[in-house]
Formats: sequence, structure tokens, C-alpha cells
Amino acid sequence: MRYLAIFFILAITGGALAETITERNEIFRTECISTHSARLLYDYRKQKWTSPDSYLPTYIVEKIPATIDGEPNKKAARCAHQYIEEKNEWDSANASSSTPWKFFRACYNVRINDSSFDNTDTELCNERWKNSSSGEHLSKVSCSKPNFVFEPNGNFQLAKMNWTAHDTTDHYKEMRLNAGKCSLID
Repeated sequence: MRYLAIFFILAITGGALAETITERNEIFRTECISTHSARLLYDYRKQKWTSPDSYLPTYIVEKIPATIDGEPNKKAARCAHQYIEEKNEWDSANASSSTPWKFFRACYNVRINDSSFDNTDTELCNERWKNSSSGEHLSKVSCSKPNFVFEPNGNFQLAKMNWTAHDTTDHYKEMRLNAGKCSLID
């Protein structure tokens, strides 16, 4: 009976109860499934807002190594060069910090699940690490393109505004909010 209860708990949580990222250079992927959505479209021609059906995509977020053997990683594209330029600044700022939080930057690729990997979607994101009595772990990651904030094995939020006031190529502009849950995957 005890084993059945353990199996049931693991089945519900996807086996992710104790999975955390504890090494700064650990490469991982997480799947983020939207459970809530709000979407608005503005039609310039009609000068009217509409609220189409909810859009609940699944995202894949992948941490990409910025360098391989000291050289920029081609898979990280321009993110690798930004990372190399900023690395020393972040390391020295964290060394003098006495808070339980440390902040670093790393390369991440955020994409919709069914789209193929494109290294131009890789960007330099902010990592927030928490120090505790059990050690250091990755608490949250914030990426700006799109405005995507996630916990590797927790919640996520996305806020997207596709808005250019004088763009005439597309008559619709979009504002979208998505929220949901992320789980580490292999």
C-alpha cells in the first residue's frame, strides 16, 4: 500500500518532486504548459478590440551553453558574445553580495513546442539563485524576448505585446498573457 501511494504521488507530479537545478553550468530543458490565457487583438482598419479564443501553447525552454572549450557556442548565436562580455561584471557583483540571492546571466532558447530550434531565438536571460542551508539552487529565470519568467520546475508567466504604432504591414496588433506550469524534461 505504501508503494502504491508513492507511485500515485510520483504519477501526479510527473516525478518532479525533488528535481532542482543546483549547478550554474547545468544544462537543462523544461516544458511549460499554458493553463490560463488572455488575448486581445486590435484591428487598425476597424479601430476595434476583439478577444479571440484562448491560445494555450506549450513552450520548450532550453539552457544553452554560451561557450564550449572557451570558444563561443554557435548554437547560442549572439548570446554567446554578450555572455562573454558581461560574465566578469556579474561574477564580481555576486562575490560582494551578502543577500541570500545571487544573480547571473545565461543563454536560453524559448520556443513554442512544435517549432524547430532556431539559434536566433537564443537570448541572454537573468537567473536568480537562492542560497539556503541545503545549498544553492536556481529559483527563477527572466527572459525579455518574449517577456517570459519561469521557475524550471514551477510556474511561468508570459506577457507579449506585438505593438508598433505605425506599422502598416499588419492590420492587427496583439496583446497576450499566458500562465501555467513548467516541468523539467530530458
